[in-house]
Amino acid sequence: MISTNCRRRNKKLPDNKLRHEVTQWLQIKPGDGSSIRFWYFPWSPFGPLIKFVGANGPRLSGIPLSATLASIWTGSSWTIAPAHSVALEQIQIHMSTITLTDFTDLPTWNTKGIGNNNNNEFVISQNYDSLRESRPKVRWNKAVWCSKGIPKHKTLSWLFVLNRCPTRDHLLSWGLHTDASCLLCNNFSIPSSFLLR
Repeated sequence: MISTNCRRRNKKLPDNKLRHEVTQWLQIKPGDGSSIRFWYFPWSPFGPLIKFVGANGPRLSGIPLSATLASIWTGSSWTIAPAHSVALEQIQIHMSTITLTDFTDLPTWNTKGIGNNNNNEFVISQNYDSLRESRPKVRWNKAVWCSKGIPKHKTLSWLFVLNRCPTRDHLLSWGLHTDASCLLCNNFSIPSSFLLR
């Protein structure tokens, strides 16, 4: 059933920004309309209508918050009050192009415009790239993250490049009590940049 699955998926998403991004990718094509909640499900090009029209939408349109598409379909036309706003008028225009059938409602991916994806297929790498924070490429990427390197060495190299390796001088600057003398010669304190020369 679409309604329970959609609600369950939305509850698993951690924050509202991510939930908004992901629900933009979901489009439900109306079939019989019995599982599509009119105000909350993305069945129209406007997304969830409660966000498109606003909290006054149910009052202005006369359609209850709990209504499904099937509940306002008579079999040949829609039972809706005249539009009292531009947004409701746009919804009614869109609804005039839809007729409900005997088929079940079909959730689909609406990922056009993400990466090179123009055929509405869900490609995890492109969707992930659209969500994550993009950062510029760094010159040392290939040197540190080489394919045949030992993971422990790659991680240590990465920490050195970012100047985050927990050397003695860093441990002291972080407020930890440790010996300040050089680990190699045991004479005097040296900065971690000395190790890279």
